[in-house]
Amino acid sequence: MDRVLSTKLLVSGGCDVLSLVVMSSLCVALMAFNRPHYQEEVWRSVREALCGQDVVVFIDGLADFDNCYFRESDKEGAQASRRIAQDIFPDSLVFNNSTNVGCPVQWGGVMSTVFDQLGYQECLILEDDLVLSPRYIQNTEYLLDLLHHEPRAGMVGCFGERHHPNHDPYLDCLTTAGHLWGMATWKNRWDLWRNDFYHFCHITTRHGRKPCVKEVESLYKSWGFRGDASAVNDGALMQIMLKNNQIPVTTVANCAKYIGVQGEFGTPDYYNEQRYSDMPYYDGHINMPCPGEDFFGHALSKLKESYGLQN
Repeated sequence: MDRVLSTKLLVSGGCDVLSLVVMSSLCVALMAFNRPHYQEEVWRSVREALCGQDVVVFIDGLADFDNCYFRESDKEGAQASRRIAQDIFPDSLVFNNSTNVGCPVQWGGVMSTVFDQLGYQECLILEDDLVLSPRYIQNTEYLLDLLHHEPRAGMVGCFGERHHPNHDPYLDCLTTAGHLWGMATWKNRWDLWRNDFYHFCHITTRHGRKPCVKEVESLYKSWGFRGDASAVNDGALMQIMLKNNQIPVTTVANCAKYIGVQGEFGTPDYYNEQRYSDMPYYDGHINMPCPGEDFFGHALSKLKESYGLQN
């Protein structure tokens, strides 16, 4: 299958890709690797939040690039992730990557597969550490409909990292997302991003997990940014959006709870510092008007400045 990823792709699960019949406009794409202790809770919340959407699963394998390492815990975790997929979503299409390609490359692979190969028009991408409220997917669909014709909206989500209580007067407002957790987008946005993602993925997959700092910096500078190679996870997709004059938009309300205490980059100290466990959890319906010119103009300007976009 022609994908962004340069790794071997294995398809398993209860559905064959050639016989898949797309039943909904929105596809819920689930990504996982080696954290089954988070994944099971998250995926069960996804199952409870579904209201007719199709689910497609993407699971990374061991990091087996040349001159690379893997931990025995990675192997055990990846195997457990596959078992959880079969248990919770036995009838869904499952893509098993042979390697741990990491989030930015996996995002490109997900969107390429969901939009270009499977024919969906909308996609909600979920990692393994955001527990959804029962109305998360329904609220996300509301935002997809609300902002579909607003070209400056690149992605939408329902987790604003808000610390205020549920009577917060800004609960029914939208804001820019400082993360890309639990975000959804449209095929016509992917059409704008595809070539940039191909260039980024070509660099990172060619080098495996070896450092490719200079090439990533050069790529970012060619896009007009200052060239900070540390921005290779959320930052890569964020810069691709900003390059296309788009921003990620989220509800102020936290329609989910972040549980990723420990991960590739996350640590318990950071989790506690951000007070994720104390954030209020909102389980209501969202209903707000489409934001106007002031919102998008100001947000685009601020985000471009923070990433050092020169034009």
